Amino acid sequence: MTVDCKGENEMVGSLLVTTVLICGTMVGFGLLFQKRPPKQINSLYGYRTTMSMKNQSTWEFAHRYAGKIWFYSGIAGFAIAAGCLLFCQMEFFDGLSVACQVIQLVLLVSVIAPTERALRKRFDSQGNPKE
Repeated sequence: MTVDCKGENEMVGSLLVTTVLICGTMVGFGLLFQKRPPKQINSLYGYRTTMSMKNQSTWEFAHRYAGKIWFYSGIAGFAIAAGCLLFCQMEFFDGLSVACQVIQLVLLVSVIAPTERALRKRFDSQGNPKE
C-alpha cells in the first residue's frame, strides 16, 4: 500500500492557509477594533451597519464590541483547526477540513447579530444613549 504524502500535504496546507487568512483576520481586526477603531465614520473600512453608523458613539461602541467578539472567535477558529490537524485521521481529514472552514466562516459573520443586539440595547433608533 502506498501513502500519497503529497495529497496529504496539500490538504493540510489548504487548511493552514484558510485558517491563517480567516482566523488571523478575525484576531487582527478584533484587536485593532478594540484598541484603535476607525476614527471617522466611513463607508470603506470598519463595522458598517445602519445602526453602527448613526453617530460617533454608536460607531465606537460597535467597533469595540465587535472587536471583542472577533478576537475570541478567531482564537476559537484557530483551536478548531488545531484540533482537526492534531487529532483527525487522514481518511476523514478532507471532510473535517471543509467542516472546519465552514465553521470558521460562520464565526466570521456571527459578529453581526450580537453586535446589533448590543447596539439596540444601549442606543435608541436615533443613536442616542438609552437612560
